[in-house]
Amino acid sequence: MRLFQLCVVWSLVGLVSMKASADPVVAQRSGIPSDAVAYWRLDTSRFAASNADPAAKAQRRFLLAGMRAAVASGIIKKPGAAHALEGLLAASEVGSRPHTVCLLDLTAGREPSGTGMAPSELRIVLEIETPTDHTALLRTVRAILIGDGKAGDQVGAQHELTLPGGVQGVTYREPDWAPWHDVSWASTDHSFVIGLGAGALERWFGAQQVDEPTEPAWRAHQSFVDRVRPKGDVFFEAYLALDRVRQGFPEAFIEGRVTRVLETLSLSNARDVMVHGRWVEASAGESHAPMIAADITWSDRSEKPGIVHGLPISESRWPTKSLRMAPPPGSYLIVMRVDWERWVRTAMNLFPASSRSSKAFRHRIEVRNWFSRTRTTLPSFLSKLEPWLVVSDYPTPMTPIPGAATYFAELTPGASVQEAGEEFRDLIGSHMKRVTVQDGVWWFSADPGGVLRIPAWGFVGTEDDAVMVGGWGPPVVTENRTRLGDPFEAATK
Repeated sequence: MRLFQLCVVWSLVGLVSMKASADPVVAQRSGIPSDAVAYWRLDTSRFAASNADPAAKAQRRFLLAGMRAAVASGIIKKPGAAHALEGLLAASEVGSRPHTVCLLDLTAGREPSGTGMAPSELRIVLEIETPTDHTALLRTVRAILIGDGKAGDQVGAQHELTLPGGVQGVTYREPDWAPWHDVSWASTDHSFVIGLGAGALERWFGAQQVDEPTEPAWRAHQSFVDRVRPKGDVFFEAYLALDRVRQGFPEAFIEGRVTRVLETLSLSNARDVMVHGRWVEASAGESHAPMIAADITWSDRSEKPGIVHGLPISESRWPTKSLRMAPPPGSYLIVMRVDWERWVRTAMNLFPASSRSSKAFRHRIEVRNWFSRTRTTLPSFLSKLEPWLVVSDYPTPMTPIPGAATYFAELTPGASVQEAGEEFRDLIGSHMKRVTVQDGVWWFSADPGGVLRIPAWGFVGTEDDAVMVGGWGPPVVTENRTRLGDPFEAATK
């Protein structure tokens, strides 16, 4: 389904892309219509994965070419695996460049089965800011959204578009597609723009030509964060107007996963919600990478529009007095104060909440049984972790996918690494059959062939001062062991 595939682009290119913006807020530049339902804007230009050396870039191009060929050929028959590969390809292709995803319009109801979403009006735009040759991007679009090369696919019609501002584009449609299925694209001197839904590009480029008549709702959110955070270049924003979704797709809020997820996140009464990320440079005398200060803001439906509440997600400064470990290398640092028990409970409860209604009850039972089975092990394991989580992009991820990073959690002084490992194994339970442990490095085989080793985790440091690390692949453990040591090796000496 084309809607699912572009939503994959949004969700994975986009949870943790032009020169760093000199403007105080990236989304204050013109472009996003003030009545947009949602948008995501990310500038990754300061991340290490976006500035890889020539050898790494050549390796990445080879990897992307193979993924693109696999998607276009339809060689992967399992729908779940095929969609995962499409999402990985989209995220890898887009993640190294500044980009914006914008949901312009949404009107939908339930499918005849009573579940899912049946759009009647949908317009989504993805703008990738890159002045270079757009040929590879076009091949990716055609492979994912059109299915070039897949046996049995019906060939559609392609037409030229003349868009506002004199931009030339192309639209593609197959005979059995509804208007919201239409795929269009256009190149400009500074960007490549993809549209899903009839009229998406016309609406997007039209917004570039005029001043918006009304102040967008997200301005109040931006102002709130500007007041509570140090000055810094804003590189990430994600905004969702929940009331616009309620109006366009009311059935989703009567019963279903949307309602359950909002309840789990304590956002049932939210009018809109926004996530922010900005760079905070190290203070004088500090030599570590810049910090990323992240916040979540929202407004409540029970209050007047413009009243905004917020919570910090991460710290603005490195907590020297609270963390024993030195700041890891890399191009950024994220430091979060963590209530581990609350985090685990929220994450586990999101699993049934985000499941289809037909499976939600069974998944709730599975989660309840897991908490019952681990009622001794889980508190014991969590008690061994310091209440901090550090995120870095050292070592540099193979592909520039948001969220592909290294995560560090210090163990409490004197905590047994051996016991922590055994307890974590017990927490994983039956999923251990898909986990490989080699030389103290654990990884989950994400595909049947075991090629994608995501995530990977292990312990680094010394026997009495260890750190649990995890992330995008085995190098997050092996390279940090080279830097910090191997606690298991120290224990055998």
